[in-house]
Amino acid sequence: MPRATARNRSRFEECALFQLGQDCLCMPFTRFMEGVSALLRRPVFTHEFANPDVLWAEFCQ
Repeated sequence: MPRATARNRSRFEECALFQLGQDCLCMPFTRFMEGVSALLRRPVFTHEFANPDVLWAEFCQ
């Protein structure tokens, strides 16, 4: 299944992408978690957010 492209990403996913690049949380964590799960098309567990670079690398694949 193809990853979300700039054209078909939801606003929710766009916010999650923005948050991945931030040092401080800018939105409710549950919203961020759900957005990242939608971007990666898999469940993302809480402990995975301890290393956002791994999530970013997975998204960029």
